[in-house]
Amino acid sequence: MVDPETGVIYTRRPLDRETLSHYTLHVRAQSDVISGLVESPDVAVVFIQVVDVNDNAPQVTYPLPGSAFHFKQTTLQEGEAYHYS
Repeated sequence: MVDPETGVIYTRRPLDRETLSHYTLHVRAQSDVISGLVESPDVAVVFIQVVDVNDNAPQVTYPLPGSAFHFKQTTLQEGEAYHYS
């Protein structure tokens, strides 16, 4: 739904990046009838890119439960990758 006063776009349910990362909407607007004349509608294309929110807790899949594993705390700079063996 598009609020006719503010132009804010609302969704019926939350958008989830894991389901779909972007949407393309074709929004049509038409002014009210004035003195019997109906103007042709204006159409705008709205591209929505859904950003990811860390909404899922991490799951450790290795090592198997009951085995020993030691975590090392480290700080990475943006764009850096941590490699372990």
